[in-house]
Amino acid sequence: MNSTGVPTVSANCIDWFAPPPGAFKLNNDVAVRKGAAIRDDKGRVFVANSKPLAGVFNAEIGEFLAHREGLLLAKNHNLNVQIAEVDASYVASVLNSMDLF
Repeated sequence: MNSTGVPTVSANCIDWFAPPPGAFKLNNDVAVRKGAAIRDDKGRVFVANSKPLAGVFNAEIGEFLAHREGLLLAKNHNLNVQIAEVDASYVASVLNSMDLF
């Protein structure tokens, strides 16, 4: 998590790595559907979802929509996500460069 309290976003790597003890991590992906899973530091899935992706989008827009869905999932379940992974490095760089506060 950065100094403003926003989850750090990284491009997906081959192996899943755990967040710090007591923290939650958001993983999301997009294909024909958008989906997200939030896990704890032991890899246990706390919540997950998958929803249809309506419309025609390029891969980056789909990744942004999936990431948004994951953040809404965390908010709706009162989970403080500290780390988020996405499949696209471009999406990660845009999210990390945003001045949200």
